[in-house]
Amino acid sequence: MRTPACPGRTRGDGRLTRADNNSATFAPEIQKLAAAFLRPYVWIAVGRVGSTVENITQRLVLAPANKRKKLTIAAQVLLECGGRTLIFVQKKRTATWLKHCLRRGGPGDGRPDEKFKPVEAEDIHGDRSQSQRESALKRFRQGTCLVLVATDVAARGLDIGGVEHVINFDLPTTASDFDSYVHRIGRTGRAGHQGLATSLYVKGFDPKQGNGPIAGQLLRQMQETGSAIPDWSKTEAGGGAGTKRKERFGGRDVRANDPGKARKVPGPRQSFGGSGGGGGNSGFVPGSDGPPGGGDGRRGTGRGGRRGRRRG
Repeated sequence: MRTPACPGRTRGDGRLTRADNNSATFAPEIQKLAAAFLRPYVWIAVGRVGSTVENITQRLVLAPANKRKKLTIAAQVLLECGGRTLIFVQKKRTATWLKHCLRRGGPGDGRPDEKFKPVEAEDIHGDRSQSQRESALKRFRQGTCLVLVATDVAARGLDIGGVEHVINFDLPTTASDFDSYVHRIGRTGRAGHQGLATSLYVKGFDPKQGNGPIAGQLLRQMQETGSAIPDWSKTEAGGGAGTKRKERFGGRDVRANDPGKARKVPGPRQSFGGSGGGGGNSGFVPGSDGPPGGGDGRRGTGRGGRRGRRRG
């Protein structure tokens, strides 16, 4: 996003330089890093930062930790929904294993009840060469292969049109990794299209297996976008879907001395549009120096605008 109102820095040769960073999530640590290098540093939120949009239907499917049993569930979900599908896993070896199982129609040593109709699939992860990744993406984009199994290497930075369905074969198991969920499901429902995100949820708090640590965040995401919340999942978050936020946005400007007092500006004045993870339709600068809708840190009313120039 290029915002003409945002000032840059003048170099010694008179040229103006400007750096823009856009993300569905913007962790406080990254904000502080940006503030250390950018002058002035302007933080603009569009929609709900760290959240997703209403045109992505999110649903949870209860699953065991055993990956062979999860495979059977994933195959059934693929059969029901079809369409161009991205399947996300946590580990590179799981991506390769899952691709082969889908192609064979089940595990190589699988029992009859573990077999299903073979599905043409490709995989993409860090152990694949650049040419292998490009070949897999090409087939997926062209539609000759409708299923792409991937690690989080495909969760960000790839703009693949027409992804109708995202399956989280493995959900994050720690609260600190929850941002990856937002980026993953943002691969569907882009540019105003409808999308579906199906997550295989493993109950409990077992390290590296149970998804209990992200239950509160996950159910709050679903609640915010109007997705149906299964009754069984509410016990994982302490009997409810978490406390409903009073503010409309999920992001906060860490420049505020007291994060609890960061100013919320509820009314949108300018629309940036958005799609995928973190997209939305109204802009603001919480706790900020500029007007809602993407002020530049210099303009504002009263002391707000002047304070923006001093802080940068």
